[in-house]
Amino acid sequence: MGILGFIARRLLLAVPVFVGVTLVTFVLMQIVPGDPVALLMEEKVASVDPDAARIIRAKWGLDDPVPLQYLKFLRNAVRGDLGISYRTDRSVLASILERVPATATLAVAALGLAILIGVATGIIAALRQNTMFDSASIIFATIGVSIPNFWLGLLLIYLLAVQWRWLPPSGYGPAYPYLIMPAITLGTALSAVIARLTRSSMLDVIRADYIRTARAKGLADRRVLLAHALRNAAIPIITVIGVQLSGLLSGTVITERVFSWPGIGRLLVDSIAVRDLPMVQGCVLFIATVFIGLNLCVDLSYVVLDPRIKYE
Repeated sequence: MGILGFIARRLLLAVPVFVGVTLVTFVLMQIVPGDPVALLMEEKVASVDPDAARIIRAKWGLDDPVPLQYLKFLRNAVRGDLGISYRTDRSVLASILERVPATATLAVAALGLAILIGVATGIIAALRQNTMFDSASIIFATIGVSIPNFWLGLLLIYLLAVQWRWLPPSGYGPAYPYLIMPAITLGTALSAVIARLTRSSMLDVIRADYIRTARAKGLADRRVLLAHALRNAAIPIITVIGVQLSGLLSGTVITERVFSWPGIGRLLVDSIAVRDLPMVQGCVLFIATVFIGLNLCVDLSYVVLDPRIKYE
């Protein structure tokens, strides 16, 4: 089949995924109690006028049968039109794209911090197995994956912003000082996961025969570690990093709300609260696209890391 055939097959399999995700989201939003027109009118004019409500429903197509509403959304989505937000009366796609830079900045910063700390900690722990450092890394990883993001975020705000006044408590702006606390909040749990996985992968690799052979040939420890051991241990690490990055780029709801970060996750939650169906559908479709795209990139990276892998 080759790599092009593999990509084509994955893209074809993505079509039913998109349809299923949007269908489930649409059905759930229909089940949730509350009238989006009434919620919007109460928010803007503090009252509900039946005549005005009928006009708004006709404008939004809410008086059409529910299956027809969904089919219209699919038809427009194929054309690249995700609709108009009920709440802001702006293009859904434009609103999502406005939030992408904030989410991407936070995701890249958190993941970069997690990779830097997690990979380095995991490698050292594997090379110094059963030492104090190894035990400390295991404790760090256990605590890191156990701490809820919202609790760590609030703790950082209390210490760094309220008590010591080093950083602003929330907001969006330049990387320093606004990005530091959100990135640490997200990166802590991710670094713990990466550290545990790196340690276990490296322990499996450094005991292999080809590592002993490389050392017997007189290769420098750094070359053995980076060119042989780490490269062969990287596949599970890259897989986890890809999945985590997909989740980060899709928006981290809790962290974005704690730090008032204007990302996609916060936009999705705010839209659900007012039953802004076009915006919710658009956000979910964007999240699905990010997951599928990054997972495909991760699968393709396996060939670079291990040439023995073939796509049949």
